[in-house]
Amino acid sequence: MRRAASCAAAVGVLGLVSLGLGARRDEEETAAEVGTFTLNALDHRLNIFELREGRHGYSKQLNQDLRLYAGDVLFTGDGLLVLENERYTGHFLDLGEEKRPDSEFSLFHGLRIYKRNFQLREFPFLDRFLPQLAIDSRAFFTNQREPLTSVRLSLGHVYLARLHHRTTVSDERVFLLKVIELVPGVKVTALWRELELSNEP
Repeated sequence: MRRAASCAAAVGVLGLVSLGLGARRDEEETAAEVGTFTLNALDHRLNIFELREGRHGYSKQLNQDLRLYAGDVLFTGDGLLVLENERYTGHFLDLGEEKRPDSEFSLFHGLRIYKRNFQLREFPFLDRFLPQLAIDSRAFFTNQREPLTSVRLSLGHVYLARLHHRTTVSDERVFLLKVIELVPGVKVTALWRELELSNEP
């Protein structure tokens, strides 16, 4: 009887430990979805970021007049610039200053894309979304002839960044950026996460 009780207690403790580990793993997975980067306009080694790889890019002086840039976005001191090449381009959309408290229902954390339309999580439900009609999804997903490849940054503002192939429609990725620290002309720190292009409700 005592042995059965101690076994049950041990199983109970193991269950609690595994539940705790599961909760911690869920928190880590949620935390891993949101990243942070800091870019410095005064250092050519720290002014480029690769959103698609989640790391700093780089630049290299090829000759006296030509410099190679490798990455997705370049911090110019007052804004971000999409680093275009012959195959890929991109554009930005300023969604304005974040007005809601920083939570899972805020614009940065609660926005999603469903069938190329923007939706925002409905308070207080974590699994229900409402259309975000303030964002013109048709204009955002159109391959514009003159896309807005640069954007001026402001503290507290949220930005959409779409990086896409010039001719292949399915080759695209969308990122959300939120400026949390800005020293004009010097550095910017931003939260960022990728928005999944989903057709599942």
